Amino acid sequence: MADNPADVLLILAPAIGHPHRFESLGLGYLTAALRRAGITVRAINLSRLFYQLDRAFYEKLYQAGSLESFYHLGVWGDDPRYIDEVISRRLDGELGERINTFARLAAEKILAQEPRLVGFSLLQSNIVCSVAIGRLLVEQKVPVVFGGPATREPNLQKYFLCGCCSLIVTGEGEETLVEIIKDFLKRGKMPTSERVMVGRTVKDLDGLAWPDFDTERPLGWMPAATSRGCTARCHFCEEARFFPGFRRRSVEGVVDELEHNLQRFRAQGVQFHDSLINHDEKWLLQFCRRLRERLGPVEWQAFARPTGLGEELLQEIRLSGCTALHFGIEHFSQRMADVLGKRLDTRQALRVIERTAACGVPVKILIITGPPGENETDHRENLRALEKLLKKFPDLVDLAANPLMVTPHSLYFHRPEKFGLEFRRDRQGRVLGCRRLCGPDEKTIRRRLRELLALKPAPAPGREGRPGARRSKEIS
Repeated sequence: MADNPADVLLILAPAIGHPHRFESLGLGYLTAALRRAGITVRAINLSRLFYQLDRAFYEKLYQAGSLESFYHLGVWGDDPRYIDEVISRRLDGELGERINTFARLAAEKILAQEPRLVGFSLLQSNIVCSVAIGRLLVEQKVPVVFGGPATREPNLQKYFLCGCCSLIVTGEGEETLVEIIKDFLKRGKMPTSERVMVGRTVKDLDGLAWPDFDTERPLGWMPAATSRGCTARCHFCEEARFFPGFRRRSVEGVVDELEHNLQRFRAQGVQFHDSLINHDEKWLLQFCRRLRERLGPVEWQAFARPTGLGEELLQEIRLSGCTALHFGIEHFSQRMADVLGKRLDTRQALRVIERTAACGVPVKILIITGPPGENETDHRENLRALEKLLKKFPDLVDLAANPLMVTPHSLYFHRPEKFGLEFRRDRQGRVLGCRRLCGPDEKTIRRRLRELLALKPAPAPGREGRPGARRSKEIS
């Protein structure tokens, strides 16, 4: 018998390319929702187990499975043929042996807990381990539910349902998954009318239970969110399509959660997962003031759009404890910003970034190189703007750069021909790779990427790297 039995186990399989101390905000919300409903549940991050059992192999996969390993494909996500091999048990060699060995051990530990149901959160980076473990549990007649961002792809869904899971719940699960599990625990049966269910959109975010992280160690960056959705509609991004519309929480609701969870989980800082923390500047100003009034300065980071941000607001952001605003300008060439669908005046965006750093708020600039049609003049505009910022604010500006990667559910993915892209597909029509019909080739893109990253300062400025782990200069 399990020492601490739980009706439900929520599993985060090893997310290759993420650090092993990665905490899932999504699982935190689901854990809290189930507990509020009176369901006994435990959340388990298997990345830590993977790291402890086979550190050398974990670090090898960390490098091999990070975003950089997909550059040559031009699309983000595992090659579907590779997933076929996992599901059909044809994955061989050292990689297959060690992943399958870990899957067997993980399944044994899960089964020893005697759960009535097991749920997996699938990211693009943990599909392989999730299906390998899920398949073993299904063979032992354990009901398995898959959810998370990677479950939205129809081509993957049919493979997941071929012996790897019993049910798929896409989208937001805090309400729908709770209802499914309550019904299952009462009747002992999973839904039979449909095996893929769309989670109901949560209308009142303040009504959600605060995220609950099953961890005994102090958290470094504690994940949190002030909103869901995005007000932008960038061509390369799928965020606005993952969370319908745009919903934000109340200032008091967010500060209440931080006050409770920072102390409970002994967190050193907060990483907001919102796409845009400055979605409403009046809201942000009030939040910064209330945070400081109630908790004093708290280390926090967030993504922001390089628009607005007057000096009064920036001073409040700095005084509240912000250690970095991550600006997704993507490109300083106006022509390329338009190609990417940024809807930004790049000259104005540059002034906003300068103003932010001048107010003492550290910034991290996110750049995408290699959009369709990018030429050397466009690339030089990126270099000039970054060199100017880094020279003027060497202790406050950092950068991250990656080639354009087409993500599932983005506008680029659904209408590639409109944007000068062409997909390479297998016989089933699944996307294996992407190439640009005009613009830079792979060699040129990699050269431009090296030139951008050569500007990157060695230490993370403005304490941007704390309390999370720093990555090498070669990996942005």
